[in-house]
Amino acid sequence: METNSASPTVSQTAHPLDPLTGTEIGSAISTIREQADLGSRVRFVSVMLREPSKESLRTFDESGEAPARLAAVVLLDRESGTTTEALVDLGAGTIAEQKQVEGVQPAIMVEEYEECESLIKEHPDFHAALERRGLDVDQALDLITIDPVPAGNYGIAEEEGKRLCRAQIWIRPVPDGNSYSRPLEGIIGLIDLGAGEVIRIDDYGVVPVPAENGEFRAAYQGALRDTIKPLDITQSEGPSFAVNGNEVSWQGWRMRIGFNAREGLVLHQIGFEDGDRVRPILHRASYSEMVVPYGDPSPSRYIQGPFDFGENLVGTLANSLELGCDCLGEIYYFDGAVSNSAGEVV
Repeated sequence: METNSASPTVSQTAHPLDPLTGTEIGSAISTIREQADLGSRVRFVSVMLREPSKESLRTFDESGEAPARLAAVVLLDRESGTTTEALVDLGAGTIAEQKQVEGVQPAIMVEEYEECESLIKEHPDFHAALERRGLDVDQALDLITIDPVPAGNYGIAEEEGKRLCRAQIWIRPVPDGNSYSRPLEGIIGLIDLGAGEVIRIDDYGVVPVPAENGEFRAAYQGALRDTIKPLDITQSEGPSFAVNGNEVSWQGWRMRIGFNAREGLVLHQIGFEDGDRVRPILHRASYSEMVVPYGDPSPSRYIQGPFDFGENLVGTLANSLELGCDCLGEIYYFDGAVSNSAGEVV
């Protein structure tokens, strides 16, 4: 690892707990590229704020002395399968720490999921499974949706130590139709993401495809009802909350709003105004995970129980909300920035 300093980024954030800005994420990525020895297939899994300690936050509150602004970066070398954790000092423009982590798998990236589609669609065992269901392969492939999901660990020897996902199969009624209304039940593909190959196609038997098209979009419906009366959301005197940077105050409560790609929303320094002081209630609150156990015991569905935050991360597939469209009333939006696997800020 070289020690030459990249151009430092002086943080313009108002508080040490504020999430990384897009500029800071971009600076951390540039520092990694300039100073770390990266291969051509190294990808950026996540770039997040390394939160300062309580002690350094007390120092900041008392004296205004801000702790170092640090970005924690997780990298995956898709050639070797090596996972690396790095810590970038944004103020100095240097890599403060860098280490390889053995025996782990970081979150699955969007580009890996996207590669699964062609791998499954080109596999002869998948074609055979379609034929067993009476489908013309060439016609069906244009309507097939491949839905990769985290693989889980079920103690199967051939799956140990590999970076895996499983692919569920759906078939749309029309090319732009709703996939999720018509599962091709019984077919599951197992993909080795590291090797870029299909390990096997499991076929647990033919299940009839639902006949209904399942289209709920307005374009596929008849005339809309005109009997619903208007609903107006108004606060003539404005909202009861106030926002100062990333701090929100409401009815005596105060808290700081944070965000990262691993946990999503993070609340910091939750307190309640008690006379001339703010009584601390909770230093930090976040979701450690979002587990979604579908609970279907069938052979092709029992594997469906993703750890959505830890295995997929948060934000890379999100759409930006707009005032007057997504939310009505007195709304305040907070910005959240993440990076994609190519090291681009999104």
